[in-house]
Amino acid sequence: MIGYYKKHIFALSDAISEIQSSPERIDLLKEFQVLLIQRILNSENKIDELKGYLNDRKRELRSSRPRKEIAKALKKKIKFYQKRINKHKWMLFVWRCFGDAIVFVYLDKFAIKPFLYEFGSSEEKQTAGRLAGKEGLKAELSVAFDAIAHGVPAILCDLTNCIRHGDICLLGESDPVVIEVKSSTNTNLRIDRQIDAISGLHEYLETDQSNKLFGVQNTKRIELGVPELNYQASITQQIARARENGFCHQSPERGLHIFALSAINTEEIGEIMSRLDQPIMFFLNESKNAEAWGCYYPFVLSIDRPEELYAFLKGDVSLIVVIEFGVCQALAHEKGWTLNYRESGDYAFEFAEAEVEKPFKFNLSRHFVVRIAHEFLSLQWVMEFQEHNNQELKLLVTEAGDA
Repeated sequence: MIGYYKKHIFALSDAISEIQSSPERIDLLKEFQVLLIQRILNSENKIDELKGYLNDRKRELRSSRPRKEIAKALKKKIKFYQKRINKHKWMLFVWRCFGDAIVFVYLDKFAIKPFLYEFGSSEEKQTAGRLAGKEGLKAELSVAFDAIAHGVPAILCDLTNCIRHGDICLLGESDPVVIEVKSSTNTNLRIDRQIDAISGLHEYLETDQSNKLFGVQNTKRIELGVPELNYQASITQQIARARENGFCHQSPERGLHIFALSAINTEEIGEIMSRLDQPIMFFLNESKNAEAWGCYYPFVLSIDRPEELYAFLKGDVSLIVVIEFGVCQALAHEKGWTLNYRESGDYAFEFAEAEVEKPFKFNLSRHFVVRIAHEFLSLQWVMEFQEHNNQELKLLVTEAGDA
């Protein structure tokens, strides 16, 4: 199905590249959002049409008591229509990935994460509803375009996967500012909850602390302290080589491996994997196909050429990232820590000071370990910022104990 939308994917990819290269050209955001709204409305209309066909076939199957061969044909059509509906629903995710790209161009990526979740919970907030027939859509567009006209970049939240609070996200600073646009003065419990959640998110970003965020007490935001190192810049070229040769393996640093494949090559992968020290594998196509990219750096930014992006979306190229846990342990040991891996739970990496009678322990969340793969992050950098965070954590614990 995605083949029908190749030219639109190329056009949106080109638009993202232009905005990324000239973020000061916020006038580009207006035309971009119009294009994105057209794509979303088109997919919603296709879903509605297919649901009509699906319901007609179901009604026919239930009411007409057809012969066996006719019933079999009707069931086949029902499966066909449902499959098409699911593909169009996935396209809604794809279109909103381009909206996510705009958000990440302008904002600090770590400030985006809280807006994916229900405030006060570790559960993801429900995805955006339908644009077609939405009351207030014109008012939201008017406010967003007015902000752009006054020099403030802005995007409708419904055009993204990652900003699930508010109607409009203002992108003028490194932290998101979301606002509700209400055409009525009426209030109810739902509106009150929305306003309370937005207020809580903004308070967290202003004070760098919260007792409700993700349902965790005493959450504090601290600077990474070490400039990020990642290998995103090489991904597009790696996909291009895989399209040409069928296979491309890159190990930009010890313990990190990135595979791009356009053909099954179990022998070569198996030979490489046999030499790795406790490999942990991440299949990025699975996250893309399951609409589970979440608040990680969008692949429409990492893959910055339309041809290679289209190949990844279509499934012509697969991306696999492998982390050698044994190397992670060695890097931790160089810092004076022990490191254990947890198979389940919120925390994947458990660190502890080595050769200390009462070791100080600290953890790296499973969410962040998955981020390493989806954002092609340096393992050495992860250890360096963990060292910085460890010092900050020890200081906070000491201060809390003194208090």
